[in-house]
Formats: sequence, structure tokens, C-alpha cells
Amino acid sequence: MWAAWHFSSIPVEPSPLNPVILFSISAIFLISIAFVQRQRAQSASARLDRERQLSRRLRDGSASGVLMVDTASRLTGWNPAMEQFTGISERKALRRGLSEFPAIAAPDLTDSLQMALQGVEMIAEFTVPSPAGAPMRLCAYSSPIRDERGRVSGAVAIINPLHAAGRLPVRRGAARLEVSAA
Repeated sequence: MWAAWHFSSIPVEPSPLNPVILFSISAIFLISIAFVQRQRAQSASARLDRERQLSRRLRDGSASGVLMVDTASRLTGWNPAMEQFTGISERKALRRGLSEFPAIAAPDLTDSLQMALQGVEMIAEFTVPSPAGAPMRLCAYSSPIRDERGRVSGAVAIINPLHAAGRLPVRRGAARLEVSAA
């Protein structure tokens, strides 16, 4: 017991580190930081790829028409339902201005998208010629798309056909609500 106390009370002079050892420790530390940063970047890239794939599946799988525009009103998203409504392919539509397609550039739709680009959600009804030639009444719900900082980076319009009575089609009996008196 006395020996442990005796040795622990002896002052120890710090010795300077060997510059080679110091350089090696610094290099290992910097390599570790670079490795962690690269892993984080790859993880963020993979996460972004998964989010893009999910977004694309949701957009393309929707029975509603989906069109998206950037802040310059260029089309950035166009799903198969929009192709059915308009007869315009996604390849032809993307990266072009909505105004280049007079058949769908109805004032009410373009106004609702402009309001969405200003951060306001809008509903618009408009008529477009269908690929079959008869006019088609559509209803669009337009909403802003925001980036991670909350700034408006574009707008999305979800478009559905209206029945002759001016209402969205409703599938009756598709869902049942059961309430129990528990």
C-alpha cells in the first residue's frame, strides 16, 4: 500500500512527443475524418436516391394526373395519367414551359400554379381538349413544393377529371366505417 502511494506521488516530467509519432497520429486522425465524411456523403446520396425512387413510384402510380413545375414554370414532372389526359408524352413535356402547350395551359391552371409558386395552395377547374377530341373538365389542386429550408422551389398540381355534374368521381361503397360502442 505504501509503495503504491510512494510511486504515485513521484513527479513525472512530461517528455516531448517524437515528431514522427505526432505526424502519424495526425495523419490517422485526418484519414479517419475523411472516411467518416465519405461514408456520410454516400449515405446521404443513397438516401436521396431512395427518396427519388419513391417519389417517382408515387407520381407514376397515381391515377390522378400529376404535373410539377420549377420556379421558372418549366415542367419537371409529368406522370402517365397526364399523358392519358392530354395525349402529350412525358419526354415531350419535360423541361418545357407550360405555356408551350396551349391545349393544357388553361388560365385557371396556370394561375393556380403561379399562386402555388408564391406559397399559396389553390384549387382550379378548367376545360381542355381530350385526346379523343371532346372537351374534358378537370380539377387541379396546386400546392407549393418546398426545399429543406422551407423556401418554395416549385409547384405540383394534382389533376382529376370532373363528371358532367361538375363533381369529382366518387366510388361509393369502397370503404366502410364501423363504429363500436365499446
